[in-house]
Amino acid sequence: MIRELEDVPELMHLIQSRLSYEEAGRTSVLSKSWLHAWSTIPILRFIVQRGKSMMKLEHVDHTLKRYLHDNIPIERFFLLIDIENQESASLAEKWIGPIATKTCLREFFLSIKLFGASFTLPDDILSGENLNLTKIKVEASMASGYSLWMTTTQRPVINCVSLRKLHLKGVSIGEEVLHDLLSSCTLLEKIALIDSCKGFKTLKVKNLPRLYELRIALDAASSTALELSDVPNLNMFSCDLHDLRPYMPCIPFNAYSVFFASSLTQLRLDVVIQDYECLDMIKSGLPFLDSLTLFMSYWMLESFHFTCASIRRLCLMSCKSNLIDIQVDAPKLLLFEFSGKTLPSLLFPRLHSHSPVRLMLIFFLR
Repeated sequence: MIRELEDVPELMHLIQSRLSYEEAGRTSVLSKSWLHAWSTIPILRFIVQRGKSMMKLEHVDHTLKRYLHDNIPIERFFLLIDIENQESASLAEKWIGPIATKTCLREFFLSIKLFGASFTLPDDILSGENLNLTKIKVEASMASGYSLWMTTTQRPVINCVSLRKLHLKGVSIGEEVLHDLLSSCTLLEKIALIDSCKGFKTLKVKNLPRLYELRIALDAASSTALELSDVPNLNMFSCDLHDLRPYMPCIPFNAYSVFFASSLTQLRLDVVIQDYECLDMIKSGLPFLDSLTLFMSYWMLESFHFTCASIRRLCLMSCKSNLIDIQVDAPKLLLFEFSGKTLPSLLFPRLHSHSPVRLMLIFFLR
């Protein structure tokens, strides 16, 4: 017997999840079955932001109380919220604990703007015995004097061992907590740590055989050392250092091991590049490099000469006006992108009119 659409709530949930919040809500008028499906959809998205939505804290509170009271599954939880006072902070903290302990939860996304209070995530997000949780993304922007803390204790128990993706931006997390998290979650595939490792002596990324993407943004003045090892499938590495100073070393933290992660095909560096030492390490240590993006704000020399047999995409960004000569010896190069105040002379010696490779040039002058 063929089941009718209205007898398959999973399919109705799937359709509703692909619609906007307003469009999905309108499906509730189609029939009683659609109304029931709408009231039990396992994907929750809440936007409580000043001037951007009509949703209020009490609306979110009412919905979550119903879900928790009736034990309705929550597979994905998305919350974008402005914290304007301690009351709203306490209410949001109260929501997250029970949601984090839901054994069906697979994705957790939290984006917070802190205007009137600090915020602390309950330990349940890491300590809950949830083997289905595969993605944690927490982002924060804040006024001076406020902060978003990842945990309430210094060393919470880490039980989210099925985690595949971890994204922290503007989040205060202890050095030991992060290292416990990374060492416990050996299935991690993507890691982004953006302005979340303040005061770290060492950032350790080790023994992650499935990791293929690593993005880091640090305050250059913190002098954080990077220990990177046993990541055989690392494909993409990006490093941004804020508050750069022109007389810092070529790589202002111990990231030399990155240039010997032979699996890398994509590299993005917004660091101090003063001479050819960094480029020589890239050429010698990354035999399969396909894409390279360099921010050249602190390039001290008048020329930039680079040779790479494998590279297909090269981007030189924020170049200073003192750079007057660029030579790129790369027979497979397909795209060259340049941004800076003035356009230097360009030479691609391996590419000529009879070459089967056609090079795309993109320039942004400002």
